[in-house]
Parts: sequence; C-alpha cells; structure tokens
Amino acid sequence: METAREAKGPSFVQRQLISRDDVGDSSRLSRIICSGGSCGSALPGLECVARELSGLGSTLVTMSAVVFRQVLPFPISDVWGMHATPGIVTRLTPGFTGIRILQEAGNLKSGLTRMRFPGGAMWEGQHDPAVYRPLVPATSAESPARFSDVCDTPVFGWASGWRHTHSFFPDATQPHHTILHDEIRTNAPAALAERALQGIFGFRQDQLAGDLRRLTQVKQWSGPTTEKMLVAVAGADTAVGAQLCAMLQLAGHRVIRLTSDPHAQMAEAGFTGAAPLNYRFCDPKTSGLDVLDEVEVVVHVAEQAGTGGRATKVTDFAEMAASTDSVHTFVAVRAGGAIAGAGSSAAGSGAPSGAADLVDAETAGLRVVDIRPGAILAGGSGILATGTLPPLGALPLPGTLQRLARTVERDTSATGWISINDVVDIALCGVTDPMLHGVVEAIAGGPPNILTRLGHEFRTPDLRGTLRHELGKNPARALN
Repeated sequence: METAREAKGPSFVQRQLISRDDVGDSSRLSRIICSGGSCGSALPGLECVARELSGLGSTLVTMSAVVFRQVLPFPISDVWGMHATPGIVTRLTPGFTGIRILQEAGNLKSGLTRMRFPGGAMWEGQHDPAVYRPLVPATSAESPARFSDVCDTPVFGWASGWRHTHSFFPDATQPHHTILHDEIRTNAPAALAERALQGIFGFRQDQLAGDLRRLTQVKQWSGPTTEKMLVAVAGADTAVGAQLCAMLQLAGHRVIRLTSDPHAQMAEAGFTGAAPLNYRFCDPKTSGLDVLDEVEVVVHVAEQAGTGGRATKVTDFAEMAASTDSVHTFVAVRAGGAIAGAGSSAAGSGAPSGAADLVDAETAGLRVVDIRPGAILAGGSGILATGTLPPLGALPLPGTLQRLARTVERDTSATGWISINDVVDIALCGVTDPMLHGVVEAIAGGPPNILTRLGHEFRTPDLRGTLRHELGKNPARALN
C-alpha cells in the first residue's frame, strides 16, 4: 500500500492508493475505503464507495496506453492555439458517438469539459495542472508542449482509468510542421483500447487537419470588417448550428446563440458557474430589436431533418436583422434537401435570392447569403442516425459501406447530398467572405457555381469518403 496527499478544496486529506489487487478483493476494498476514506463512515455501501472512488481514476495503475501520431503541415503555434480555443471539443467529437458537449474547458491548464453520453451518462474531463506544459520557443521533442485531461466522473472515472495527454512537437525534418501525439491511458487491454479508439481518433485527425486548412483560408480573405465579429446564430441547437458556432469561435469570432428557451440560459449558467454570455433570449414576436445589439452578422440555420432542435422562421430574423443598424450580413442555411435549387438557373449563381422570406434583408442593403444544401450527411443524424445503422463496429468494408452508399444515392437522387462539414464551411464563408452573396447551391459534385469561382473546395466531394469519415471508418495510426 502507498499513501499520497491529495488536494481537496482548501485543505489536504490523507488518501490511500488502491492497487489492482485491492480492487479484486471486495472485503479488503471496503476496509480500505471505510478506514482511510474522507467520509468517516463505518458503514460500507455503494454511496460511500462511490464518494471515495471519485477522483481516483488518475491514481490507479492503468493497464494500457495507446498513442496516436499525426503530422500536420501547420506551425505548432497554430495547432496549439486551436486546441486552446473554445469550440475545439465540439469540432473533434464525432457525431456517430451520440455525445453532446455541455461545457468546454476554459483553459488547457486546469479547465473542465463536460459531456453527456447517450442514455444520460455524464463525463467530466478535468485538465491536470501537474502535467500541463505551455508552448514556449524552446519546445522540442525532448520537452514538448502538452496538456492532459482525466475523467473525473465518480466511479466512471475510476473504472475507466481514462487519461488523455496531448503532446505537441515541432517537426525537426519539415519546417512549419507539427507532430501531435494523443496518448490514451485506460484500464482496458491495449489491443481492445486501440481497436475501440481507432475510428474516433481517425475522425479527430481528419477533422483537425481539415479545420486548420479552412481556417487558414478564412484568414486570407478576412478583411478589417470581418475580424472578430459578433455573430448571432438562430438554430444553434441543430447539428449544423452547433458545428458552425464552434467553427466561428475557432475563427476568432464572438458567438451569441439566440434561443427561445429561457432554460437554455439557466443551464449554461449552471454548467459554467458564470453569467450566460453565450445565449440571448429571443422570441421574434415579442423581443425588442435590442436583442441584436452590436451584432454584425445574423445566421439562421433552419431545422435540419433528424438533427433535433426546433424550427424557427427565417422571415422573422431577416426582419429583425434589416431593422438593426449594426447588422451588415444575413446568412440563411436552408433545411437540407428542402430547397436544393437543382434545375434552377439562379441557383448557385450569386444572384439575389428573390426568396420572399429574405426580401426585408435584401431591401435593407444587407449582404444576403442564401445557402441551399442537398441532403446533409452527418454521423448520428438523419439518414446516418446510429439507430438506423448496424453497430458501427459491425460495419465491414467495403461491402456494407458500398451498399449504404447506394442507398444514400437513391434516397438523395432528387436533391443531391452534402457533408455536414461542407455545409458548415460554406456557412463560414458566408459569414466571413465579403465576396460571397446571393443564392448558393450547396451540393457535393454539383454544377460549377459561385463557390467554384471564389476558389472554394469541398472537403469531401466523394460520397464513400464522406461516409467513411462520418461513420468513423478512417482508422488512426497508432505508434504501438
């Protein structure tokens, strides 16, 4: 047995570290907990055990470690800075997991991330100050910048033994390149852990590289009027809206989520322990125009089929934007597949929308971007909802994936399709690129349009590549 001093609130308590042998001996475990525990109770029981096991996940000897390696053609300052910006956790969490992000860490040293798993289980990832090493000019392979998060959920954290350490190295062989190591320690056998995590970290690696490329492009066209804008998003609770809010934050913009649910503000305040700065209550029928105070861009994300959230009328928000002096841009993201624009001569041309629900914004002289996507493909949503698919691990390649691709092609033959990443990218362009305006036909593999003329490239123009990414079928490369 070992003894360790562990900080708990303003004071210190003596705590015995529990070995794997102890865990296997229930009577011994009970004696340890009730004699050395902070609860001071002589009554063994699940509640007592859970209270005492809380926070022990980081002190247990874990069974395995898996390290995933990625080389990124971007400076280490960019890669580190992106991980230090709110929105990164949302962007790197695969939709196929069904995980909902409730709170992102405010800093890499000691922040806290909260998420909810399908079924309601909570996961809290506490950043460990003892492991944190900031990015400095002297960062090297011998002394990398790094941060680490530990699952701090009672019992769950102890049982999983989860610790995720992110290490950042400059690539000595390639200037302005970064090597990222994701080391995962768990109580699972190494082979099982690697197999279970390959798809998740394959998604993360592809997503990170794609987001860095997109944000680099955004910087190139962002002028003085598009830097650090205040952007209000209606429909932020949809799949597209949540991802767009995250990308806008990563691009350096302030984001206000417009909600008609006053409980959203209370939930935000409860999770962050601070004033709910990210939400504004907005009922277009009753709210005054001051709800858009200082807002420069308004984005309306229509209800996406199968993505959750509540539909809102774009007309109401277009009217509010038109009547607010600070607003100069209005971006509408239509319901996926509802108004694809296929066969329309104006679609994708950059010509004025002419849509009745956007007349007020166009008449007021706002730059209006009317995005009309095909059916949106997103893991865990719509036709790629987990409940409509076999277990992800049971989805072999290539046969099942090819059959799924044929099904998607058949079901979207009238509207076309587009990945959620490409919809988000186009909406980000709509917010930040002053040259983009009018109708934008957002269909992968569609006819040349204003996106092509502005140099926009789709991330995943290939259907099978999109399915592989959204379903976690691009395995990450492990070092061991």
